[in-house]
Amino acid sequence: MSGRHLAVVSQGAMGLALLVCLLSGCQDDSGSPEALSSSRDEISRGAAAGQTASGGPESSTTAAWAIQPGVGVGPLVFGMTRDDVVRMLGDPESEQSRGDGASLLMYPSQGLSLGMSDAGRVNSFTMAAAEVLPHRRAARTFAGRTAEGIGIGASEEQIRKAYGDSLKVEPLGDGRMLRSTDLGISFVLVSHRLVKLTIWVGPL
Repeated sequence: MSGRHLAVVSQGAMGLALLVCLLSGCQDDSGSPEALSSSRDEISRGAAAGQTASGGPESSTTAAWAIQPGVGVGPLVFGMTRDDVVRMLGDPESEQSRGDGASLLMYPSQGLSLGMSDAGRVNSFTMAAAEVLPHRRAARTFAGRTAEGIGIGASEEQIRKAYGDSLKVEPLGDGRMLRSTDLGISFVLVSHRLVKLTIWVGPL
């Protein structure tokens, strides 16, 4: 655990930069061709169906996707390659590259973006509300939650109750950011409501 925490701290700046831009041995079989193909079919069905919630259109596919700091989001895990991501989600709906070789793969129809390190591995996930995403007419709010029950639309009070003193506060435009480098998680709030949630790890 301590090694992972050191990696998280060293990657904190890069994770935040990717957020603003939007803004190992043990592995299960979620990256196998069969699992990737099955998940992509599920995503396609969910995107076609859509779902309207009180907070705006949601991605029905991601409703059951758990956000797990240090692990990943639903069937997506840290350390995946770009090819793994494309086999699972399809080609990015939008993509941004940085001069240092890092990039951001964006899927606004799922309310999801994936940060890629300069080594070509997933090192961050950003989940967002439809209203803060590009291509807003096609965007959907990410509907999954953390183990603590925190998802897009959560109040600042709920986030603080779940994560307590580990969070540091930073001003951010019209809102504010709460983040924990120890956990590798950050929350962007506007009017005290969560509109973006990012998890990240160190270089992969």
